Amino acid sequence: MLESKLNPKEIYKILIAHMSRGGCKENFLGDLKLSEVAFANSLIDNEFPVLYYEMYLQGKPRTDFHVSISGKSIHTCNNFPANLGGGGYEKVFEWYKNTPGRGSLIFSYDVSEGRTDSHTAHIFFELPFTYVKEYFKVMGSEESAEYLKEFELRVPKGWEHTYYGLFKGRAASPVRIDYFVNEDLQKIYAEDISIFGAHLKNLGFNAVNEEFLQRCKEMANLPFQMELQFNVLGVNKLDSTISVSSTLTPNVFGQDTSFRIRELFSEGGNGYDLMKKIESWGLSDSRWQYIKAVSFNKYLRLGKLSLHISNLPIFLKVRWREGNMLDAKLYFIAFAKDESKNELYKNFYPKTARKPDGMNRHLTFAV
Repeated sequence: MLESKLNPKEIYKILIAHMSRGGCKENFLGDLKLSEVAFANSLIDNEFPVLYYEMYLQGKPRTDFHVSISGKSIHTCNNFPANLGGGGYEKVFEWYKNTPGRGSLIFSYDVSEGRTDSHTAHIFFELPFTYVKEYFKVMGSEESAEYLKEFELRVPKGWEHTYYGLFKGRAASPVRIDYFVNEDLQKIYAEDISIFGAHLKNLGFNAVNEEFLQRCKEMANLPFQMELQFNVLGVNKLDSTISVSSTLTPNVFGQDTSFRIRELFSEGGNGYDLMKKIESWGLSDSRWQYIKAVSFNKYLRLGKLSLHISNLPIFLKVRWREGNMLDAKLYFIAFAKDESKNELYKNFYPKTARKPDGMNRHLTFAV
């Protein structure tokens, strides 16, 4: 087995250098220097974490990102990194180290706002509720577990929860909760979007109007699985922001991934049609056309190192606030690993995501 002589920080520089070529830095990504600082704040061992980039579609080119630390790395770590997540996550780390969780902690960074400290550490719905309560306790908001539990009781059948987190670094410290809509229910929404509106109102989300429902109907009719995000502020209390996402990537690890991405986002492809729609809604300028340029799935030989690097679009998120379209972002998933180890990330996707089956089945992120 080949051994890498590059540490994660060095590999990260290689990854973002590939992402930045062909005008992508100037026209799509923006400056990723602060992401290097945040990345360094996320390391607990020599395993390269899975990364998720949020790329804005209007205004100054800029990128936020998330770093996913595997449960395996956490459980085997003996020396706590003093500045993990930018500091303040010691209790979360020590707690998760002693749980049976197999998933990951995901640190989120608003580096486009100049921040290299994380505003939250997400965790996935893989543990009994007693552990959910412990998570919120160590995050400093024990009562948030009750908000989440009460909210879950009103969630319609056909929504599968994925992850949750306390945004302790943002105003009001909302609880973020995320769901996939299963295939059968999405078909129902595509036929009669008023059912979606009724489901939202039953949850206590009332920022619903005809324009919002019509846009959601268009998204439900696309061959991409829907994903929903809410911010819970208290018992039966949500803020007025909702995110509706369309998943994108057909098969992250397939040998023909690069071809599939080119096909998906070329004229006639479903991804192309989606992005033209988003542009027509006024949520994107033409920068989305850099998707193909910034996407890659490569195997590099660097001396004795055999390195597999990848950056691929994974979903398109549209946000509404108070019933009005707010913005849209493209999310990419990136990783780097020693190809000689030949191991894929085993907990890469949540069980609730539909498995790929050609171009019309797509996955979204989770580790």
